[in-house]
Amino acid sequence: MKVTAVDENERESDYSKISIFISATVPNKIDEDDISINNIDINSIEITWSYTNNDNELDILYYIIIVTNKDDTNENYEYKVADKNYIIINDLNYGETYYINIQGVNLIGKG
Repeated sequence: MKVTAVDENERESDYSKISIFISATVPNKIDEDDISINNIDINSIEITWSYTNNDNELDILYYIIIVTNKDDTNENYEYKVADKNYIIINDLNYGETYYINIQGVNLIGKG
């Protein structure tokens, strides 16, 4: 960023250089203890979570929820959730094992 000063006679100074350093981090991992599973059905599940920003973290813009089937680890289903801390995942198959990963995303990246 460059800044100039103008005096009362409207004379402009040379540019001076200003450096601005912003220190921020990606969100920390959402802890298992902060996740709860509710309303389990044969083909759906509701997941809620809580997250508190630590010092030096930017606000969460949205969450990415990744669902992977144990039998097909190459196929992931990814959901983007903004402005809420829950998701209802439908179209699950009874008796199958699923892995669910929740990541917070801020301006710096994914946590």
